[in-house]
Amino acid sequence: MIAQVITFSASVPITDETRKYVEEVSAEALKADGLEGTLNLADLTTGEGLVITLYRDQAAMDVFQAERQRLSTQAQQDLGVTVSEPRVYEVLVRL
Repeated sequence: MIAQVITFSASVPITDETRKYVEEVSAEALKADGLEGTLNLADLTTGEGLVITLYRDQAAMDVFQAERQRLSTQAQQDLGVTVSEPRVYEVLVRL
């Protein structure tokens, strides 16, 4: 399993509307084959955070990249967030 990590910066406070948006986008993304899970972590005081997306393997991540880019661009437009370039890590421990 591999993890792709993206940092972001959003406006504060994080609103219920933003939470709902993230939940809906995450639910849609989880329908992709090989996407095993996603964690969206936000610091409520600064608006900085992480999105950790777990993939079955490199091939699954590669297939999802166009959609990931579309979702990042959409979040930038809809929520005004700043999104970093992704970094990829091997997952060594599963919970």
